[in-house]
Amino acid sequence: RVHDERMEEARQSDAGINGIRTGLRSLDEMTGGLQPGWVVLVLAQSGIGKTALAVGGLALSAARAGHRAHVFSLEQRGDELAGRLVAGCSGVPLNIQRTHMGPDDFARYTAGLDEVAALPITIDDENDLTADQLRLRARRAVGGAERTPMVVIDYVTLLASNHPRESEVERLAHAAKVCKAMALELDAVVVLLAQPTTSSSREGRALYLEDVKGSQSLAAVADLALVPFRPWVYDKARAKNDAELHVRKFRHGDPNGLHGTCFRWNGARMMYQQT
Repeated sequence: RVHDERMEEARQSDAGINGIRTGLRSLDEMTGGLQPGWVVLVLAQSGIGKTALAVGGLALSAARAGHRAHVFSLEQRGDELAGRLVAGCSGVPLNIQRTHMGPDDFARYTAGLDEVAALPITIDDENDLTADQLRLRARRAVGGAERTPMVVIDYVTLLASNHPRESEVERLAHAAKVCKAMALELDAVVVLLAQPTTSSSREGRALYLEDVKGSQSLAAVADLALVPFRPWVYDKARAKNDAELHVRKFRHGDPNGLHGTCFRWNGARMMYQQT
């Protein structure tokens, strides 16, 4: 019955999209929006824009639509992540926010600051959490939300171990299991960011799940696996705003249904956008 109700919602909704919109039209059309209980894996090399996609893209889009979003920042300070959100709303880059802004930039910055403050988005930058501790904190943050909430974990690979003798593979396997259980328990979308150890990181191409070493458990629980890529990071002859977004796994449909190059990088807003 629940399935039929959700399918009816999709049929009645705009373009069949009844989940959380990502802000990327072609991705929404492919998935129908991000659905409660899903785990979304965002996987890429360093400097490609995983946090930009997950926080400045998915979480910001969810919050703007009235969904509660809670971000666990295990690497960056909360104020830095907030600055990224302000950049996404204002178009004033984080590095400019730290300088003496001109009147136009300052006006856009304050408007962006006010918008972020009014959104249902919160940041937890405690950086020594185990997966089980994170689940408890997520329950307090978004449990009981009226609309499907979103939980972002940046990065899931930085979660602390429960046991001193636990291997990295065992730690990630436990984290993956806990995150999937959390998505189902809270009826939430859980977004996991991962920067894998992989020999292909120097090859200048978008990753495949097969490239990942030690993170197979994360890929196994993912309903949707997204791999962002910016060619300019590796090839300065390319345009700086060239961007790609690849779907490497989609449990509920065809992962090849997205044209990966129909995106661009907006450096001022620090986000991926649809072309």
